[in-house]
Parts: sequence; C-alpha cells; structure tokens
Amino acid sequence: MTDDTAEHGISVRNVSKRYHKLSLGLVLGRPLKDDGYLAVDDVSFDVARGEIFGLVGPNGAGKTTLIKCICALLHPTTGSVKIEGMDTVRDADKVKRSVGLVTSNERSFYWRLTGQQNLEFFSGIYKLDKIESREWIDRLMEFLGIARYRHERFDSYSTGTKQRFAIARGMLSKPRFLLMDEPTKGVDPVNAKDIIDLIANKMKDFWKPTVLITSHDLREIELLCDHVGVMHKSRLVAKGTVDELAAIAHLSSLQTIRFSGPVTASVAELPEKVRGLTPKIERDTDGIWTLSFAADEGSGALNATLQWLLDRKAVVHSVDRRRQTLDDVFLNIVSR
Repeated sequence: MTDDTAEHGISVRNVSKRYHKLSLGLVLGRPLKDDGYLAVDDVSFDVARGEIFGLVGPNGAGKTTLIKCICALLHPTTGSVKIEGMDTVRDADKVKRSVGLVTSNERSFYWRLTGQQNLEFFSGIYKLDKIESREWIDRLMEFLGIARYRHERFDSYSTGTKQRFAIARGMLSKPRFLLMDEPTKGVDPVNAKDIIDLIANKMKDFWKPTVLITSHDLREIELLCDHVGVMHKSRLVAKGTVDELAAIAHLSSLQTIRFSGPVTASVAELPEKVRGLTPKIERDTDGIWTLSFAADEGSGALNATLQWLLDRKAVVHSVDRRRQTLDDVFLNIVSR
C-alpha cells in the first residue's frame, strides 16, 4: 500500500492501540507485566477526499477506538494516521480544527441549556468568531430541520432531534472531515431515514466533507458508502465496494426464475451447470414454480436453465438477479 498521496484525505498506516490496566507500576513508570488489551491491531486503509467510507463490525471490533485515533483524541500505540498529510500526534491541534466528530453520546450536551445555547457554547470552546459562528449556526439549524427547536431546553428533545444537534455540533468549525460514530443509534426508523438522506444527498449540496461513518445498520452503510471496511477482532479483515467484498467472500448473485407449464421440475432433471449450485425448487398452490440458485454472472447457469425450460414448453413469468447484500457479505466474512 503506497504512502498517503494528494488524493488521500485520510491515511491510516499499521495502526494498533493497546490499553493497559491502570496500576501503581504504570503510574510510577515501571515496566508493564501484562500485555494489556489490543483494541486495534495493525489496521491500514485510505479514504479519498470527498468520499463516504463506512466501517462495520460487531461490538468490540475496534471501530470506536479507531475513530478516536483518527480524530486525535487517542494516540496510536504503533503506526500513524494522517489527515491531508497532517500527523494526528505531531499535528494534533491542526487535525482537530480540520475534523468534526459526531457521536450518539447525547450526555455530552448541557441539558438545561437550549439547543442554540449549546451550539454557541461549543463555538466558544472551539474559539470560533462569534458573529460568523452565529450566522453559521442559523444555517446549520435550518439545514438540519431543527431551527424551530432552537429555544427549547435540550432535555425536552426527542432522540432524533438530539442527534441532529450532535451533527450540527460536529459541523460547527466547517470541517473538511466528518467522523460519524453510529449517528443513528437509538433513533426511530423515520428519523434515521431522514438522517441518512441528509448525509447521502443534502450534505453534498450544502457541505461536502470527507465522511467516515460507523454503523450497526448495514443497510445504512450500503446506501451511503463508496467503500466499506470490515473490522473483526480488532483487525480490518476486508475492504472495498460491496461488489468487491462479495467477491472476496466468494458470494455469487442470487438468480430466481418463476415459471409454469407442462414441466415436472426436480433438481435431478436440471442442467448439469445448475445441479452443482444447490438449487431450490418450490411450487405454490397456483402451480407456479420458483427456482433459485446462486451463480456468477459468467457461469452460463442462468442461460442453460432458461433454455432447459423453453425446450420443455414452460412459460417463464419472471427472472430476477439479486446482488448479495452487505448483510450477506458481512456474515460470511466474520464467520470464517
């Protein structure tokens, strides 16, 4: 893998993060007797400028720890992270000014303050210009659909509204990079859909940062992301587009044919190319047969099956080719 170049917004190189138990020996600077817990293990990948990159993995896979290393909240034990060439350890202050962090931790807001007061408070913490930041906060609240809640106390908001304010806080400094750690966690399906639409579509027109997002909802990741990294047991075990990951997992497209007519279908009678693909045949009460099997596009299995049906005077009602979903890919990869 080459070093970070002009097109790489984020470059993660051989990053590992190990946590040690707090002990008197550690406080006094004595040698550690235990190896600690390896939360991230030798992870490397690049995120191009302007793209949306997704990280998926089970709980404890190391996603949140890696996010914290990328936004300079944690120092890697080994390896390095660079944001447009800025090292997250050596240039931590510059990195923090370029990166916005969105989490689902609503407790980091002040609940007795209004939404607007919270955003103005954090603008002060970030040392932003007061006049410019007020104008930007107005635009952000309009953009995120939360302007009507600006003068209500934060503890009165729904989870979805709180999460929109969290996104606004992450964008206060107009960051070129936005790191989103489970931005729809705990949000109802309607609000979650709105937030995903916001990231996938509206943000491109209003503001186009490079986005790195983690989520447990693989459908969200599939809708949003240009590339996806799969983390498992602290390591990055696969990376690519959904189609590329399906190829890595050796998953083929699911082919489904519905037909009827003077055909008595059984697996033993199917063409040889199809019999080895573990096909499934079912017949409903209306006499419609459904034949399904997984096959590569270039295998010829689908054409051979259609020809076999036509030779037997079958009436083909529909042919469907479904790409394997990210759920299929993820389960296949992490179960190895």
